[in-house]
Amino acid sequence: MKLIKRGEIWIIRGHGYGSKPRPGIVIQNDDIQIESVTVVPLTTDRGEVESTRIPLLVRGPEISRLSFAMVDKVMPIRRIDFGPRVDVVDEKLLREIERALAGHLDLHRDAA
Repeated sequence: MKLIKRGEIWIIRGHGYGSKPRPGIVIQNDDIQIESVTVVPLTTDRGEVESTRIPLLVRGPEISRLSFAMVDKVMPIRRIDFGPRVDVVDEKLLREIERALAGHLDLHRDAA
C-alpha cells in the first residue's frame, strides 16, 4: 500500500469534479489506512467565493504555480489513483485549510 501522509500534495485522478489529473492535498488522518484517502483538490481558478478557495504556491518537479485549495470539493480518492507526490504544505497552511473546511461544513456550531 502506498504511504500517503496528511499535508502532502499528490497528483490525483478522480471522478466528477476531479476527473482530470490535478494536484490534491491529503487531509485525512495518518492513522486511518484504508483504500481511499480524503483530499482537497487544487485548481488554478480563483473562483467566486474566497472562503472556499485557499491560495498556495505549489512547487514540484513538474509544476510550480499559484493554486487554490477547493475546500468545497473535498473527495475520497482511491490509493491506486494517486500519481507522484509533488510537494508538502506547512502546518500553518494546513490549519488555514482546516478552518476554511470547518466553516464551509458549519462544524463550528455547538451541538444542541
